[in-house]
Amino acid sequence: MKKLLSVLISLTILLGLAAPFSAFSQEPYEVENPLYARGGLTSPLKGGNIVFIEDSVSYKYKDNTYYTRGRQLYQYAKKKLDARKEVFKLYVLSKDELDLFSATNNITQMVFLGATDDEYCQTSTDSDYIRWAVRSFQTLDVTKNTKKNGYNYYTLTVQFLYYDTLKEEKKADAAVEKYLRSLKLNGKTEYEIVKEIHDYICSINVYDYPAASDPYSHMYAFSSYGALLKGKCVCQGYAVTFYRICKELGFKVRLVSSDPDWGCHAWNIIELDNKYYILDCTWDDQVFDEEDTGIEPYYYFLTDYKSSLKYDSIGQHKLYSSLYENNYFQTNYKNYFAEKPYSSESGKRLSACSVSLSSNRFTYNGNANKPLVTVKDGDVLLKEGEDYTLSYSSNTNPGLGRVDITGIGEYENTNTHRLFIIQPKKVSGLKIGKLTSTSLNLSWDKVSGADGYTVQSYKNGKWINLVTSETNSISLSKLSPSSKQKFRVKAFKTVYKHNLYGGVSDNKITYTKPKKGKIISLVAGKSSFTAKFKKLKCSGYQLQYSLSSNMKNAKTLKVSSKKLSKTVKGLKKGKGYYVRIRAFKTFKNEKNKKTAVYGVWSAKSFVKVK
Repeated sequence: MKKLLSVLISLTILLGLAAPFSAFSQEPYEVENPLYARGGLTSPLKGGNIVFIEDSVSYKYKDNTYYTRGRQLYQYAKKKLDARKEVFKLYVLSKDELDLFSATNNITQMVFLGATDDEYCQTSTDSDYIRWAVRSFQTLDVTKNTKKNGYNYYTLTVQFLYYDTLKEEKKADAAVEKYLRSLKLNGKTEYEIVKEIHDYICSINVYDYPAASDPYSHMYAFSSYGALLKGKCVCQGYAVTFYRICKELGFKVRLVSSDPDWGCHAWNIIELDNKYYILDCTWDDQVFDEEDTGIEPYYYFLTDYKSSLKYDSIGQHKLYSSLYENNYFQTNYKNYFAEKPYSSESGKRLSACSVSLSSNRFTYNGNANKPLVTVKDGDVLLKEGEDYTLSYSSNTNPGLGRVDITGIGEYENTNTHRLFIIQPKKVSGLKIGKLTSTSLNLSWDKVSGADGYTVQSYKNGKWINLVTSETNSISLSKLSPSSKQKFRVKAFKTVYKHNLYGGVSDNKITYTKPKKGKIISLVAGKSSFTAKFKKLKCSGYQLQYSLSSNMKNAKTLKVSSKKLSKTVKGLKKGKGYYVRIRAFKTFKNEKNKKTAVYGVWSAKSFVKVK
């Protein structure tokens, strides 16, 4: 079997190796990913975190903030990459003069690396996940705006192309969330959890050979979208999917690769009991799908690095030296590589012990949450303080709390962990403010620690998500007059692009106001007048009349919604009256109490009775 990561190699770079520097200074060129240790135009890279992360120097100029290479510039770019923005601007401070060539090598490339650096990893969809989502980048334009404070102020227009679109990535987000919700983790071991993820990815996929030979026609195959939604991908799709799911469950995991110049392959390393093991869903899946009896289906499941090369005659599991032979990778990963394959039955190890929490979900109350932990080695109940210690973190505010279980005694140098949810408090204080025939305002009390709120509306017998708000109030418009409106609100905390919701508020019921009343005609009679008015959707009308134009001492009459005219008798002969009308809608509110909303009064009409 031929296992390929069909990564696009930078042909434009290779074709231009012998050309002089000046030949490239005015023409954009595309750098294809992984660029890793490309020769020629791009500088060789020394590893996964070659960019030293430091704070950027920044200055404002004409409504924009310009940055030197550093944390703030990388963070800005990371948000663009995460949103799959293709063309955007970088506002850069540089001591040196820049053209397209130097901007690509010294700025755009380094911004890409800094924004996707492992040391800078914060979520499940940055670091390796974003780095491998980018298929190419280039600097389209370099504009020098001014020079001051010892820096040249440049605007760089850059283009990044991806293996998936934002729409596809959102579908992958939903698929990951659905899968995570399906997992039943209580009472399982870390080994069992990792195996379940490995088996799930293998079970829903087949290797996409057409994508390996024609990447541009099958770009989905290089992303978690291909793995989770289409069920076919190449090794990059397998590896990024395993990376993301494990990240969201709190594991230490990386996506690693072999030499991109030949037979490039991607797989994962994951930590159990302070040791990193090789895990390759691609090769395990191909063995299973193709019934290759020469290799065990789980040969690449939690094996050691040396053993991973045993059945790999072409070296696709040999870590790419230019990328991984560096102090950062050595210190943080390679020094902890396991020396033999993982065995859940060998020795006392917490990763092979089942863990149960007394509760996997809490509601924020301002206090630290510490679920009770039960650890078993088979049927043997382990003891805290004798076999392990507990350490809780991120366990107060809404989000994901974590408990780390560290082995002592016979279980020394082993560990395991579990995550638990802290959801926001239930929304309270929901009320309706300004109300018109086509709009209304909703407000509610703020919820501590929430990132936002989802307003739900009850339509056609079910609750639907109507709108999301970052603040504790919204204005709704384009509503129908005299229409029933039923709402509730729930707060959420966003973790790994998934919303953790708190309890929903109590319901609030109202109706929008009827349309503004309108008198069509007003005819004088003997000590009387007859008013005809426009039909409106309502429960009834109020007719009001007064001898004064300011409606002082006005009398109000109720008119059935079935009538479109009203004759008022017993008036003073020869007197003039001001008349107006409005509609109203009665209903029962959320407390089953009868109430009403009133439309706007019509313009006043004048009539002099006979």
